[in-house]
Amino acid sequence: MIAKLAEFRNLQFISPEYFSLFNFLYILLVVWLVVFAVRYKERVNRTVGSRRVLIGRMLKFNLVVIAVVLPLSILALSRPYLSEGALQFKKGAVEVIFIVDDSVSMWAKDIVPSRLGVSAREIARVYADQILKEGDKASLVIFGKTSLKKLRLSTDFERFYSEILKIGPPESLTGDDHPWDSDIALALTDTYNFLDMQDKRLAYRTRFGKNPPLDFDWETFSWQPDKKSSRIVIFFGDGDYRFDEYTEEKTKQLQASLAEFRRRGLKIYSVGVGTKQGYPVYRVLDDYKRGVDYFEQTEIELKEEGMTRLNRITLNFLSSQTGGSMATIENSTGSAANFLRVAIDGHRELTVTVASEQQKQEFWREFLYAALLIFGLAFLIIFVLSPYL
Repeated sequence: MIAKLAEFRNLQFISPEYFSLFNFLYILLVVWLVVFAVRYKERVNRTVGSRRVLIGRMLKFNLVVIAVVLPLSILALSRPYLSEGALQFKKGAVEVIFIVDDSVSMWAKDIVPSRLGVSAREIARVYADQILKEGDKASLVIFGKTSLKKLRLSTDFERFYSEILKIGPPESLTGDDHPWDSDIALALTDTYNFLDMQDKRLAYRTRFGKNPPLDFDWETFSWQPDKKSSRIVIFFGDGDYRFDEYTEEKTKQLQASLAEFRRRGLKIYSVGVGTKQGYPVYRVLDDYKRGVDYFEQTEIELKEEGMTRLNRITLNFLSSQTGGSMATIENSTGSAANFLRVAIDGHRELTVTVASEQQKQEFWREFLYAALLIFGLAFLIIFVLSPYL
């Protein structure tokens, strides 16, 4: 009967021959009943005010051992395990898009080595601390006045890590206007567009079993973006974006891009890097040579910019609009590792898999621990606590 019950529960036993020990338990149970009957027959007559215990403490303890502790021990000895076809539950993979502001304000050194350096360090730790696991995908986007996709969603973590190491200010400030603004609306728009294109190509390959031709007309391809709870965005920036100075057109563009994020279920988890005290923007030129790496007009314009400070309000706005949350790093020893771990692991979907013969899970320890626990509790209750109950 026990073997049938185990089979019904998707349990099998490596050493089922130990089930023969249950016959010994039957003998012990019969002996216990005989002892109980003899004790009951030879009990003393009850007198006025006396208490007559039907089953003595030793008989109670022996009954627990025979009926519960020994059966569990035999089951442990038989080494139960989940058989092939049994269900296993585990957390699935995630897709993480890292968006990093690398505009001039992120070069500020109010946090050592710089806001941008701290951001790169935190992303590198996500890889080094194995918050991203095998099967996960990561992507990297950096933005300033323009938006640059450094890596599409990929499981190639070595390439991902090498791109992280490249994050930093340019060698020269001449000939490129990328650092001189932070166009968040553009960055968000480019992000969901390249994700859509990657999803479209995957859908095409799934449907037709091959890659789409280069001149394929995607307008004729019936595809709509899906909400993916396992896909999230991690945003690194200082929040110094001055949304209150946006034009009406720019505000609409930002709102539209956030609406597209909500449509796709893309939550933004913001990590603010910087200090409330701030840093003079023109000081970022200390690492460059005037007349060689930048022009005098550049210094004049940066001095007019004044101070750059961490702005939690704008970062919280980005996250709250998409259902995400925010953390900040406001000193050189701070870290967002726990925040990132919770955010990423919180989007791992629970998957159900079927255990193979090679993946069988033994449960003999659980049966043995249960037997020891019940043995200890029975001894404690019957011999130690019963006089006081």
